[in-house]
Amino acid sequence: MEYLDDDMANQELPSWMKLGRSEFLLRTEVAFWRDLVEGCGDAVPPESIERMQQALALAESRLLQLYATGRGTNRSNGGPVGASARGGTSIN
Repeated sequence: MEYLDDDMANQELPSWMKLGRSEFLLRTEVAFWRDLVEGCGDAVPPESIERMQQALALAESRLLQLYATGRGTNRSNGGPVGASARGGTSIN
C-alpha cells in the first residue's frame, strides 16, 4: 500500500476541504495533549507535565489563530468556549 505525502493528498482535495482538514488535525492534536496531561499520574516528573501543558497551549493557540482568520469550519459550534481545567483556552 502506498502512502501519499501531504502535498499529494492536498492536491486531490478541494480548497474548502483542506481548511477542514487543518481544523481536524489541530483539534486532534489538542485532544491528544489534553488527554495526555489529564491522564498522567504522580510518577510523571513535573518538568514533563509542564512541557505537555506547553504543547497543549501551543496547539490551542494555533487552533484559535485558525478561527481568528475565519478559516475554521464550525466556529459557532466548536470555537473557543472558555478556560480549561489546567488553564488556557478550552477548545471542544
